[in-house]
Amino acid sequence: MRAWLLIAALAACGDELPVGLELPVAANVTIVAHQDDDLLFMQPDLTELVEARAGLLNVYVTAGDGGADARAGITIAGARSEGLLKAYAQAAGLAPTWACGWIELAGHAAQHCRLDEANVSLVFLAYPDGGKEGEQPASLLRLWEGKALGGTTIALVPATYDRPGLIAAVGEIIATAKPRTIRTLEVAATHGRDHSDHMLVGALALLAAADVQSTAELISYRGYSTENEPATLIDPLFDRSVNLLSHYAACATGCATCGFACRTVIGPHATWLRRRYAVGMRPSARGALRIGGMCAGMSGDGSPNVAPCSATPMRWELTPTGV
Repeated sequence: MRAWLLIAALAACGDELPVGLELPVAANVTIVAHQDDDLLFMQPDLTELVEARAGLLNVYVTAGDGGADARAGITIAGARSEGLLKAYAQAAGLAPTWACGWIELAGHAAQHCRLDEANVSLVFLAYPDGGKEGEQPASLLRLWEGKALGGTTIALVPATYDRPGLIAAVGEIIATAKPRTIRTLEVAATHGRDHSDHMLVGALALLAAADVQSTAELISYRGYSTENEPATLIDPLFDRSVNLLSHYAACATGCATCGFACRTVIGPHATWLRRRYAVGMRPSARGALRIGGMCAGMSGDGSPNVAPCSATPMRWELTPTGV
């Protein structure tokens, strides 16, 4: 039934829009907000995965349209997405011969681009960009706060998402890909300023992974706030990462002909690119919950308590469904 809905949507948009390839199993799934988040905050990790043909599936939740109207937003999103196709082909050392088409995720149309020789897939959900402070009407922040009921995607084949729909769509990707590792953006919201979409997408990734009971390792990457931290990338790694970002920017910003590299990247981008700060989260663990010499335990009536560790031999286990 859902496949027929996608076919009907494509027919309404014209027969020049192809049906996409099915999503593959991928050892690594990346869930970010905008089309350059992975290039700015997750390098050189993703480049190394591409070079190793390790299996990479990236999900871009928003269109990165900056709050533009639908027609202009589609143009902006298209240029940014085209930049990604060039950048990841560059990382793989291949021509950008991507197979792109439309797929269905939990009843919503999304675009899937596949570079099979590199074992790389890019999925574009195209939810409206929320603005840095979440000020746009359908922003992820407003959606999560209950101030917006949902949003219509900035895409040639539009879809309307509410919060459960977004969780279900991302969850379907995770369930299909069966990753060993999920990478996403800020989940703690304790490191200083960041784009509202970054933090909400981190929460979305956590909720979707839990919803499908994924046991993948989760790695969270900080965003804008890394500008206040020491640089971590040595020059050879930075130069390699700049090359990908420059190919992306040529298409996204017009600083060079799309398919070539810009001569420089703008200051803030270079600052973020120099700084990789990530936190790993274990999907399971077993042991005492300890603070100093005190440990969490349970009294005879089943209520939790805190007592000296010597008197609390209890061991706790963290599972995908809780402690």
